[in-house]
Amino acid sequence: MRPAFDRVASALRFEGIGRDLINGFKFRREFFLRDDLVDFLEGTVRARFKMENIGLVTAMPSTWWHRLLRGYNQCDVIASDLAARLKIPYARSLVRRVGSPRRQGELKEEERWKNVIGTFAATSRAKRLLPSLKGSVFVVDDIMTTGATLSECARVLKSVGARQVYAATLARSVKV
Repeated sequence: MRPAFDRVASALRFEGIGRDLINGFKFRREFFLRDDLVDFLEGTVRARFKMENIGLVTAMPSTWWHRLLRGYNQCDVIASDLAARLKIPYARSLVRRVGSPRRQGELKEEERWKNVIGTFAATSRAKRLLPSLKGSVFVVDDIMTTGATLSECARVLKSVGARQVYAATLARSVKV
């Protein structure tokens, strides 16, 4: 399956210490890891993307249930910090989760691509901002496995005017 995003880079492999760091921040509220995780991501983004091509940064939205359980969206925290460091505007809530697909972690690769179809909707903010945006939208996510979720998010952003969608993740899983 060809992804809808134009380019993606990941800072770490989702195994060993990389897995421990991300899971600590994501599930155990180990906020002292925040700056280090943003350091990893910033280095990756500066090395792999041209800053002048990025119009704004946004985060992969989380489900309302995960926000309720955690009290925050870990991608939003990392993305807003990254945008501030890069001196690029941050736009919260360009897409929102809709429906209730099965958890991606339970599925094989082909099933993941089908499972995410229709799980995002553009917000009115995205519909206002993106058609006139100069530069690409940059989506920040925590973990990428197959790229299906990022791709569906990028497809929705492009459907309302994003010309290009780049993405960066804290980690890339090597297992499906």
